[in-house]
Amino acid sequence: MSFLALFPVGKDFILQEIAVGELEAAPAAPLLLSGFPDQWPDAVVPVSATLQLNADLAGADREWLTGLAVAERQRLEAVAPKNYRYRVEPRAAVLAADVGQLVDFIETYGGLLELVPVLQSSSIFPEAEFVCAEDVSLEAAGGEYRLRCTCRVPIDREKCTWCRACIDVCEPGCISPGLEIDFGFCTLGGRCVAACSAGAIDLSAREEKEFIVPAVILLGEPAVELPTEREMIFAAAEREKFFRQVGEHQVEENVAWTRELCQYSGRLNLGCRRCQEACPAGALTCGADGVAVDHFACLDCGACVAVCPTGALQEQRFNDRQFISFFAELPLAGRSELVVGTAEQLQQLWWRQPGCCRESAFFLEYPQPGALTAMHFLFLFALGFQRVLVLTGGEEESPAAGRERRQANLVLERLFARAGFVAAVAVADFAGVPAPEEPHPLVRFYDDFSFAGRRRKLAAVLEFLLDAAGEPAEKQLAGEEFAAYGRLVCDVDRCTACVACLNECYTGALCSDEQEYTLEHRSDLCVQCGICVSVCPENALTLEPGLWLEKEFFTARVLSRAEPMVCRGCGARFGTRKSYERVVALLRERGRSAETEEVLAYCETCRAVKMFEAHEK
Repeated sequence: MSFLALFPVGKDFILQEIAVGELEAAPAAPLLLSGFPDQWPDAVVPVSATLQLNADLAGADREWLTGLAVAERQRLEAVAPKNYRYRVEPRAAVLAADVGQLVDFIETYGGLLELVPVLQSSSIFPEAEFVCAEDVSLEAAGGEYRLRCTCRVPIDREKCTWCRACIDVCEPGCISPGLEIDFGFCTLGGRCVAACSAGAIDLSAREEKEFIVPAVILLGEPAVELPTEREMIFAAAEREKFFRQVGEHQVEENVAWTRELCQYSGRLNLGCRRCQEACPAGALTCGADGVAVDHFACLDCGACVAVCPTGALQEQRFNDRQFISFFAELPLAGRSELVVGTAEQLQQLWWRQPGCCRESAFFLEYPQPGALTAMHFLFLFALGFQRVLVLTGGEEESPAAGRERRQANLVLERLFARAGFVAAVAVADFAGVPAPEEPHPLVRFYDDFSFAGRRRKLAAVLEFLLDAAGEPAEKQLAGEEFAAYGRLVCDVDRCTACVACLNECYTGALCSDEQEYTLEHRSDLCVQCGICVSVCPENALTLEPGLWLEKEFFTARVLSRAEPMVCRGCGARFGTRKSYERVVALLRERGRSAETEEVLAYCETCRAVKMFEAHEK
């Protein structure tokens, strides 16, 4: 069995066949190898499943494969997600309200785990292997948890002389040889205190204790307020999850978040939370610092990346920008279908289909197909592909991945009456799927490989397709697939053009013309996050979700136009008349003087002069 290796030849490149075991005898160090990771376990250069599949199953010629190899090398060498080893110690605090549950847990797991057992009780159990505590609190502490509690310590061991005088007067016999008092039996009569000549007994004495632990297991329902960060806090029924995490793990940060693109505002706790809602593992949290990804909990399913309408969340191993640029120098003539899957899925396909030749296909390795979005699919259609097949291994896909496929298919059905452009197919069923035969409806294919963000690229591709197809009779597309598209409606009678709505819009959907005092909106860039609606002090804005396949949807639309306020002193324009009138009305309600109103009719410079003159008088 032969594989391909890309070698440098001066400023050029050449592909040569090479067999496993012959790498050391090669005339030069290769830049790229075709194949799969388990076939080249010691390779220090990128290994490309894409190159292997297109060489063996697509019947591509050597010149085309060389261009593909160069593109693959550039892509794979750019992949640099953070990875590190993470160790979860077999240590946990076990907090219980029932002594029987706690004792059973200690007897079962005490030899396997390093436990800090705490019983939430005012009683003391003599000679017990756990802490009896009151006033228990729990808080996150730098990736671990701080458990604080108050424990009764009625006998000071350092003062005790072991004279046993306390035992002689204790009628319940509740003082143990371990110098502990069982308050379940103690009558609090104080005879032991009076009998102790060393002053070692104080029935009201308490001691603060603190434990720092990596995990907490709750037995029953102890009365404790849990912190917001609960990743390593487990109920009794969830303890198996903790046991599975104990040990050393390799963690890769395959998902990256960019604050500047995100339409969730941590400062306001408002906006888009689609990623958090889509994550099946609870690995994303939205807080004061924005969106945080717990890479240890992440399942690498791609759901959060697929559902992110702005591209703030990216698949690090093949991000949006790399995806667009990958096709820039790659001739696709004659390739009518794209088959995309993970390296493992492509290896299974390659193994099952020896001798198969699918000349119309282009096989592409993508680290997590569940992260592909409607932007990717519509871009591929615009490039000239007649179909995209997303390989599956029989695993259940995320709802987000299904929505993105349906979204792309619904757009193409409406514009070109083309059904099922994107389809999921199991590796085992691939051979039975016929190659597409229907001609592509585009006369001219998309050739803009610039990239300024996911939403802007999607808007550009949609506008290109709309120009090619013409506006359909039924223009609106609605439903859950199109909830991240929509218009913004403004009540012009309420709007004062204060532009508070602009401050949190990072997609560029909202903009203003300071010279003309207009507020404008681009619907194609709006992700319907709703922050603008929430911060509008006049309640002038409302959202209208949906995608409209019409030219107006892709152009800036004036929402409101305000009359400028003209300074009575110098004639300069400042603010809007509506804002001035609103402030004046508020001042009148509060009984302010007419002189105050008069000063507000001037610009900042003239106002300062007027106020100074008034003060001098």
